[in-house]
Amino acid sequence: MKNPSKKYWEDRAAGRMVSYTSKAESTADTLGKAYYATARYLQGEANDVFNAFTDKFELSIAEAETMLKNAPNKSMFEQMKTALATCTDEQRKQELETLLSSPAYAHRIGRLNDLDSKISDMCSRLANAEIGVDTEHLGDIIQSAYMQTVFDVTKGADYRAAFDLIPESRVKAILSTNWSGQMFSERVWDNTNALADGLKHDMLVGIMAGKSEQHMADDIMSRCGVGAFEARRLVRTETTCVANMAELYGYKELDIDEYEFSACLDSRTSDLCRELDGKVFKRNSAQAGVNLPPMHPFCRSTTLPVLPSEEDLDKELAELGDEIGADVDIDEWERNLQQGEDGKWRYVAGSAGKPMRFAGDGVDKSKGNGIINIEFDEFVPCLKDAETGEIFQTEVRELTKSEYSRFKEADGWNIDWSDIPDGEQVLGVYLKNDTEPQGLIAIRKDKGGVYLSYASTAPINNKLLNNGKQKFIGVGGHLFAAAIEESVKAGNETGCIYGYAANQEVLNHYIENFGAVHLPITHEYQFIIDGEAAEQILSKYNFERI
Repeated sequence: MKNPSKKYWEDRAAGRMVSYTSKAESTADTLGKAYYATARYLQGEANDVFNAFTDKFELSIAEAETMLKNAPNKSMFEQMKTALATCTDEQRKQELETLLSSPAYAHRIGRLNDLDSKISDMCSRLANAEIGVDTEHLGDIIQSAYMQTVFDVTKGADYRAAFDLIPESRVKAILSTNWSGQMFSERVWDNTNALADGLKHDMLVGIMAGKSEQHMADDIMSRCGVGAFEARRLVRTETTCVANMAELYGYKELDIDEYEFSACLDSRTSDLCRELDGKVFKRNSAQAGVNLPPMHPFCRSTTLPVLPSEEDLDKELAELGDEIGADVDIDEWERNLQQGEDGKWRYVAGSAGKPMRFAGDGVDKSKGNGIINIEFDEFVPCLKDAETGEIFQTEVRELTKSEYSRFKEADGWNIDWSDIPDGEQVLGVYLKNDTEPQGLIAIRKDKGGVYLSYASTAPINNKLLNNGKQKFIGVGGHLFAAAIEESVKAGNETGCIYGYAANQEVLNHYIENFGAVHLPITHEYQFIIDGEAAEQILSKYNFERI
């Protein structure tokens, strides 16, 4: 083993952090587009409401702000009603109360309540989408940070160790770290709830003070811009957190017990990071926000490995693989990794097979996680035999991993279901008292909704495999209804599901026939089905939940 200069380790660590930050910025740009789209949508929805109320209250902005200061955080109309009741001019107060209770105002109040609901709905969708985008990004960062760290150490120090891939349980543990007092998903919800409250407040002030349409449009865009900044700050800071934790797990895998705090990218901007720069800590005492970055929002500090001395070095561990040549980059290194009989991976020069796409427990991300291409062929409360028209009663059951792992792509299913990550719930639609599923769906519950990860009809119901014919009609609707029911059980009043359609044709099918809303935030064909649309789908089916 050799020990390169500190500059080598600083260059490698800085290079990794710059890469992580670049990916975080790209993710933040995607979220920024979602916030911009939300602002544009709400501008359009708000215009008619503003025009209906303009110049009716004759208040100044300062007066409106003062009146709303102590109004309870209820519906927009209730806030406005309570605020106007605080008017100190008794004659004017009586005029305002008469105006609000007049029949002519009933329609306007209804439109205001609709706007209230739309603001809440859009901000809730933003939260779900942001959590999905962030989770995918942070999971990728954990994988790449771990592998890049192992590569940099084994190459730079000629430390020919064998190692395990980072297990999915560790990825989930890192994602679940409550380092700042809140889970990152809770921070997202706090930010989007604050956005919703701020938008409602701005619109009420605008209505009560008679702001112009352009003034209000600018306020909406400005408020959503603040939300986009909060989203950027969160993903940048969380990226630094999970990357450093993953790198420390790489150190653990290579029997490196200490690390050095490095502020090579942040020493000019952060006094806190500069004070910690160069200090050495035990790996098992690392604590994010205390002696492990991030130390502040937008932090870019990182760590350097403190290699064991020659006498402490595990000689067997250090000589299990081949030497990594100077011209070998991480892509070639990954292609030449081989798994030994001990289950561990090591670099074997010249053994390149197909490129590896690392994900927890070896799940290949190239399989297209989350792409939904299942047809709602007909709304039938049970399954219908496509040839005879006979109706069959149905059941929905949750499958164990051992049960669904036997369904393979080679047998006509859309994927190898054994590749479904742990933690996702798999439901099957069955004929009553039958043992073979007519369709499967994998879901993941998020706050506010259910994410559709995979969905597939059984091979006998897939027209593409049977010359345009299928055994049973109604499988797709059953699967979506089962997912909506799980969302309701999780606390969503009407049910909410979302996912990515396979293409524009499938997306249009969902929109035109089932009330889906196109929300291209994390994917070109992303859709969401909630509210009345979700209730209608669920009401069509009478399957028995086992």
